Amino acid sequence: MFGICNPYLFTTNFGGCFHINSMPSYFTPYEAFAVQNVTNPFFYSLNSCCQSNPAQNYLNQAAYLQGQEIGNAIGVNASMENFAKNIASFKATLKEASESNDIADTYKQQLKATIKEVEKIEQEYTNLKQLQQSANTQQIKAGLDVIINKFNGLKEKTQALTDKILAECGEDEQTPQESDDSEDSSLEEPSLEAPSALALKDFTHKLDKAIYGPGTNYDSDENGLKPLMEQIDAGSVLEVWNQWDNTYGTQGRYASDDFGFIETLMDDCEGDQKEEISTYLIDALEERAYLLGIDADKEVSEARLSLKSNWIGWRDDDKICKAMIALKNKVEQAQTAE
Repeated sequence: MFGICNPYLFTTNFGGCFHINSMPSYFTPYEAFAVQNVTNPFFYSLNSCCQSNPAQNYLNQAAYLQGQEIGNAIGVNASMENFAKNIASFKATLKEASESNDIADTYKQQLKATIKEVEKIEQEYTNLKQLQQSANTQQIKAGLDVIINKFNGLKEKTQALTDKILAECGEDEQTPQESDDSEDSSLEEPSLEAPSALALKDFTHKLDKAIYGPGTNYDSDENGLKPLMEQIDAGSVLEVWNQWDNTYGTQGRYASDDFGFIETLMDDCEGDQKEEISTYLIDALEERAYLLGIDADKEVSEARLSLKSNWIGWRDDDKICKAMIALKNKVEQAQTAE
C-alpha cells in the first residue's frame, strides 16, 4: 500500500525515531519530491555528494525571475515617464505656435488639428498606464512601443508642416528700412565682461543657500539652483566655477567633493536635473571658447554625451564630472595663454 502512495509518502528519522509521512494528494509529483527533500535528513545524508536540493533550486530560480521582472519594470517605468515628458513638451510647443500672430490662420488650424492627434495619443498612454496594475511588464512594454511609434510618426509629419511654415515666414520677411536713430538694431557679438569680486561672492553665497542641507531649492523661487545657473554666461562661467572651488569648495561637506563645483552640483541634482544644470555650464563654456578663438568642439560634444542617461534613466556622475572638467580646462588654458 505504501508503494502505491509514492511519492506522496516519505520517511524521516527525526530524534532517532522512524516516521512515515504523507502530504496532500493535490501536490504535483515535483512538489511532493521537493517537500520530501526539504524535510528528510536521510536524503541529504545519502545523496549530499551527488544531488542538490531541488526545493532550493526552485526558490533560487524564482528569486532570479523575480529580480529580472523588477529590473524590467524599472526600465519600463522610466521609459513611460520620459515619454510623458516628451509628449507634454511637444504639445506645449504646438499650442504656443498655434496661438502665434506670425503665421497664417490656415496653418493655425493645421496645428490645432495636430494637437488633437497628440491628445489621442495622450489618452492611449493614460489607458496604458492604468493597465500597469493588471498587465505584466512585457505587455506594457509592447503597448508603449506602439504608442511611441505613433508619436514619432506624428512628429515627422508635423516637422514637414513646420518646415513649410518657416519657409513661408522667411519669404514674407521684409528688409528693415534704414533709420536715422544712432541705435544699432543688429545682433551684437557677446562679450566677456567678467563680474566683480563682490558679485561673485554674493552669487556663490546664494548657490550655497540653494543647495546646503537636506533637500535642494531647485526652482522654488528666484534664488533656486536653476534660476541662479541660468544667470551664468560666457563672461562669468570660469569665474563662478573658480570662486566656488576656492571658497565654499574647501569647507565642510563640500571639501569631500573631489571634482569640486561640478560634483557638488551633481550631488544635489536628480535625474534630468543633472543634464539641465550641466548644460548651462556647457553652453557658457562653448561660447567662451568661441570668443577666445579656440576649437573646443570635441570637449563640448564629449561633455554633452556624458549627460545622457541609460535605459533606466541613470547617469554616471564621475563620467559627467571628468568630461565637464576637461572642457573647463581647455577653455581656461586658452584664457591663461592670452
